[in-house]
Amino acid sequence: RPPRSTLFPYTTLFRSEVTADNLARIRGANGLKQDAIAELLGIPGTAVSHIENAKRPLRKAEKAVLDYHFFGKPPTETN
Repeated sequence: RPPRSTLFPYTTLFRSEVTADNLARIRGANGLKQDAIAELLGIPGTAVSHIENAKRPLRKAEKAVLDYHFFGKPPTETN
């Protein structure tokens, strides 16, 4: 069994998800500019700024794209 300290980054990664509150932090940690996120989501660059400044919510479809891009989480299917 690996030492406990080496497990921390992995357990944090698997519990992580993109929210409007942490989008700027995750984007910055990955070295992406707002324009790159906007292109990924197909939205105007100003919309990313509005999401990060809590002026606009992060839509479910946008969250799914970002979760997949940053954490490899496939979108969940809803019926």
